[in-house]
Amino acid sequence: MLSRKEKVVMKSVYYEAIKKNGICLMRPIDVLSNITSKVEITSSEVGEIIKALELDDYFEMLETSKKGETVWCFTLHQKGNAFYREILSEKRLIYFKISLSVAVAIGIFFFKLILDAIAGN
Repeated sequence: MLSRKEKVVMKSVYYEAIKKNGICLMRPIDVLSNITSKVEITSSEVGEIIKALELDDYFEMLETSKKGETVWCFTLHQKGNAFYREILSEKRLIYFKISLSVAVAIGIFFFKLILDAIAGN
């Protein structure tokens, strides 16, 4: 399970790589610009998160320097290609838990009504 910051960074890399058949070139600035304002990530954190995602085998990352600027080359691995399915599965699980909670609350309410009717209140 990825942390919130890792998910945001992985989404940035994933959506860029999918446009180009699983391989893309990105600068740290590009990764930061694709991140929404809901999550605050510094440029030093981005590098650490990228390395952690690489260790988790989401992608292979090559780091180069072009005109004094760091450029990353990402190649998605199988786990990286399945990232979108992982996000959808998490959403389904959350919707299921919410639906189950509502169903249990309604069931308990009706059970209480039945007990009150039996007890004569």
